[in-house]
Amino acid sequence: MSIRTARAFFGWCALINYWVLLVWLAIVTLGHDWIMGISLRCFEISKGQFDAVDFSCMAGYKAANILLFFVPFLGLSIVLKLASSKDKE
Repeated sequence: MSIRTARAFFGWCALINYWVLLVWLAIVTLGHDWIMGISLRCFEISKGQFDAVDFSCMAGYKAANILLFFVPFLGLSIVLKLASSKDKE
């Protein structure tokens, strides 16, 4: 696999995961009471605990996306930029 292919892979993974995060945010924002009602029936937690768990999961998902996909994408972008500048010399 070439560096360009790996860079494209990590870039698309990061974009898709941010899209999932935005959809998750939209669902929880627009359907907060509905989602909370389902969760409260399944688990015995308070509304505050539901919000805390949801926020924690979103933060963890975002951190994992940054560490697993965005940072490698950025690193490969830097490597490609340095390689292309050395080729011009």
